[in-house]
Amino acid sequence: MLNVKSRSRLRLTAIFLSGLAVTAVTLAVLERVTEAGASPRPTAARIGEAPPPLTPTQAHALFLDGRYAEAYGRYAALADAGDSVAASMALTLVVHGPAVFGSDWSATSDQWQRWSALAQQLAGQRVASIVAHDRAE
Repeated sequence: MLNVKSRSRLRLTAIFLSGLAVTAVTLAVLERVTEAGASPRPTAARIGEAPPPLTPTQAHALFLDGRYAEAYGRYAALADAGDSVAASMALTLVVHGPAVFGSDWSATSDQWQRWSALAQQLAGQRVASIVAHDRAE
């Protein structure tokens, strides 16, 4: 019969060998994933990577496609990054969401203030452009 020391050693050896087997299987899977061209890093490790940049064109395409909720998400992110056209569109979706688009979107008070300031800048630029155009005629 095995004594307590022998059983403990046997148990530790079994745990160690199980750990080695799991590691070998994990490495084999990672090698296949890497060969297939996918990222071997888990999603949590990729969180720090910069997402692809949003473009107003993508948001406009979603809007024109009738995918208003997705468009709002893009417009909001672009507006938060300082895009005046996106701010104007995001405010339009928030203000007229239920009546025109059948959805209710929201914005924080900080977003309202920043987006409104950006939309006012855009309006000012358009007025200046119209005035300049009228002078040239």
